[in-house]
Amino acid sequence: MVITTVFLSLCRCEYKPSSHEVLSSTLQHTAHNHKESTLPSPCVSSVVVENFRNIKSAELKTSTINIISGSNGSGKSSFLEALFYLSHFKSFRTSKPQRLIHHDSERFSLFCTATTDSGFVNVGVQRNLSHDQTLKLNYETAKTSTVAHHLPMQFLDTQCHELFTAGPALRRHFLNWGLFHMKQSFHHTWKNFCNILKQRNAILRQRNINVLDSWDHQLTPLCEDIHTMRLDYVTQLTPIVKDLIKTLLNTDYPQVELRYQPGWNTDVCLASLLKDRLFKDLELGYTQLGPHRADLQIIVNNRPAQDYFSQGQMKLAAYALKISQCLLQKSINQKNTIFLIDDLQAELDTRKQSIIIGLLTELDNQCFYTSLNPSQLLESLERKNDITKFHVEHGRFSKAQEIHEEISS
Repeated sequence: MVITTVFLSLCRCEYKPSSHEVLSSTLQHTAHNHKESTLPSPCVSSVVVENFRNIKSAELKTSTINIISGSNGSGKSSFLEALFYLSHFKSFRTSKPQRLIHHDSERFSLFCTATTDSGFVNVGVQRNLSHDQTLKLNYETAKTSTVAHHLPMQFLDTQCHELFTAGPALRRHFLNWGLFHMKQSFHHTWKNFCNILKQRNAILRQRNINVLDSWDHQLTPLCEDIHTMRLDYVTQLTPIVKDLIKTLLNTDYPQVELRYQPGWNTDVCLASLLKDRLFKDLELGYTQLGPHRADLQIIVNNRPAQDYFSQGQMKLAAYALKISQCLLQKSINQKNTIFLIDDLQAELDTRKQSIIIGLLTELDNQCFYTSLNPSQLLESLERKNDITKFHVEHGRFSKAQEIHEEISS
């Protein structure tokens, strides 16, 4: 496992110029494989997982469509979690990354090769029990935002209905994810806003109100810019969401509406509102108004979707929202999304599964599906090649099987 050895030495800062030939050989070999590939972009073509959850060691070459089968607790979801960590530098399951390390190891390592709009890239992550972690892009230390830009990933599982039922933080993240990948200036604006908001909150806790005006002067234009970008994004997204909800739920909801709530009354100057709320902010120790308090409500026939839809319908609507994001992104900047889909078959009949798979296949997105019943999932796939099936038991992956004739015509 040359790739693994090179990456581990890099993450441990042990790489020396004498290893240049090994690294160059590895990159040239992988790049050659990419040239022969017909995978969409962006896409992951190979993955190395070491000591992550119950996966001791796995090295997989992937296709456009990938099916990971196995029993409950075998490591299917952990593999998706590893991919997600490579893109987001965090887990979708836990906020304590040390729990991701295999029980008999001191660190986990993740590595992938991918083709993106910017060309061929390598991404590597390592974290140890001492909370030290390293993120590398093409063997150089990288920012999370840079890697996330190269590897846009959407994760969907049986809990995706929480996009409706949980607090507004998930829905703000939904908006921010879409804007991050669609509008280049958003990340810089959002980062500046968060830094200034943090400073303002610190001043509130210190009750140093004499310097607040200068911070508010910087804060308010950033709030307005974020509001404008989010409002424009929701406006563009709404007709796509309406069409997809109608398709997935097989019914007509003429009153479907995405209702964006910016986090303050935009009919009134935000600077004035901040002054009016100053004493309450001082009492609480944080800023009550701004885009960090925004929300996105999905309204169906003048009622919140969570009050109108069943849990199964909310799951379909969540798929509609996230696929809509990718449709909009592709129409604006011709950029695909990698989908990580955990247990699609749960709570969905075969017709709904087929519609979702058909949409993702038509978009030419790379997809990773986990399944307890892969044969049923394969029946929903119309594509007859570029599908690879993996089987995992107790964290051990069997040899990949490329599917050509297994799918009925």
